[in-house]
Amino acid sequence: MAEIQPKYKQLCARFLAELKRDKKRAAVLGVAAIVAIFVFAKLLLGGSTPARATGNSAGAAVQQSGQAAPAGAGLAAADDPGQPSQRPGFLAVRTISRDLFSPNDIYFPPEQAKTTKAQVADATTSADAEAELHQKMVLAQAQSLLLQSTMISDSATAIINGRVLRVGEWINGFEVKDVAPMACTIEKEGVSVVLKMSQ
Repeated sequence: MAEIQPKYKQLCARFLAELKRDKKRAAVLGVAAIVAIFVFAKLLLGGSTPARATGNSAGAAVQQSGQAAPAGAGLAAADDPGQPSQRPGFLAVRTISRDLFSPNDIYFPPEQAKTTKAQVADATTSADAEAELHQKMVLAQAQSLLLQSTMISDSATAIINGRVLRVGEWINGFEVKDVAPMACTIEKEGVSVVLKMSQ
């Protein structure tokens, strides 16, 4: 017993010397000790247990019927309509008149169809390709026409495939637009073709 007493005193002296040497550690240990004492005293002295939660009428309805009650049934049942509400303002039962899931057109306007540059380029390319194909078809049809002669006088005429034609007359779907020496301009569906005499 006599040996235990000096060892205890030695340990206490060493502990105090360490605390004096490192003041931060001493402060942290002191705060931790105070908190531990406070919690321990609260557990010993404050022996009251928290009140058990009781279910409301909506909970009872769920247990009895096995089906879920409406969302606001529990809150509405807890408030007596004859008595003023005991709940704070943020817990008071409110009715919402608008549909929360329908977007407001003011804040979320419907999106307009947006055409990207690629779509415009594709449309332009396809239109150009179609016009080029149409032009090639008209030129291929014009190859069947042979300008044999032209006569420039008061009324210019051209002989095409053995027919004498004046300006404004038609041959194989082509209209004669102009007659010049050694050449004739014909047109079909907006595509002009110049026929030249072979020399």
